[in-house]
Amino acid sequence: MNEIGVEDNGTDLENVQNVDVHYWKYNVTTSILDGNNVLHFPRRVAENGLYINQSKILLFDEETDKSYDCDVHTTSKSMHQKYIGRGWYDFVLEKGLKVGDVILLTVNNPPNRMYAAVVNWE
Repeated sequence: MNEIGVEDNGTDLENVQNVDVHYWKYNVTTSILDGNNVLHFPRRVAENGLYINQSKILLFDEETDKSYDCDVHTTSKSMHQKYIGRGWYDFVLEKGLKVGDVILLTVNNPPNRMYAAVVNWE
């Protein structure tokens, strides 16, 4: 059985590779709500959970089962620095998220889908 790591906005809690599911939590910040609204994948997810040339992923709201088409972008600095914008922005607006809300994000293998659940862990 593989261990599953959980990251807090991209900070490694465990060094996890070759898993079928990648989880991390994301804390909503003021900048996200002010329009700087992209979701960066943690490095370990970009390296081990996404395809090098991946350009699309489908984001599902676990509460409503609504899906959002997301373009996966790769930064010019590294092929392992990836983020999504368009569909993520729609999800944030439609959920009415507030600063401090916590979202659990999951990318499965193969990485054609990701899931988001507002969990607000204490």
